[in-house]
Amino acid sequence: GHWWLKYGPPLPAMVLLAPWAHDSMEYVIAHSFPIDPLGQTLCLLTLSATPAIRTPRIAFDWLCTKGALLSPEELHARLGPESGLVLLQYAPHFGWRPAAHAHSPTLVVGAGADLAIPVEYQRRAAAHYGCDYVEVAGAGHNLMLERSYAETAQTIHTWLASRVP
Repeated sequence: GHWWLKYGPPLPAMVLLAPWAHDSMEYVIAHSFPIDPLGQTLCLLTLSATPAIRTPRIAFDWLCTKGALLSPEELHARLGPESGLVLLQYAPHFGWRPAAHAHSPTLVVGAGADLAIPVEYQRRAAAHYGCDYVEVAGAGHNLMLERSYAETAQTIHTWLASRVP
């Protein structure tokens, strides 16, 4: 989403789910190490985000909340490797600068109980881009796997229907 807002052409509308903010990498480093020092150290050493989700329980805790549609084992079985370099591209220290504003009508859907990207950073992304913002209370990062998935989908549908003919 951030890449598209900076480099892609305007769209009729856009929705960002639990997005990174332009300053999220500072948070990730400061916040994630105390939660999982081994996993975060391995992420830095391997330039891979995969060690952060190395077990079903750790992956589930980062991405979902109790009552999610998948068990920790089911979620973990569906996850694949992710490059740590992809995440680092959003670090200002490496030259990342976000677009000044959204060039398309954009909705940011925040996950109120997101451990991976706390809601304050999701709000910050919406404010930075001048987007509409709605928050799903009690939801984890993987909004569409949470017990509130129908509410989230309906919110997105209603917002899109009001903007796209």
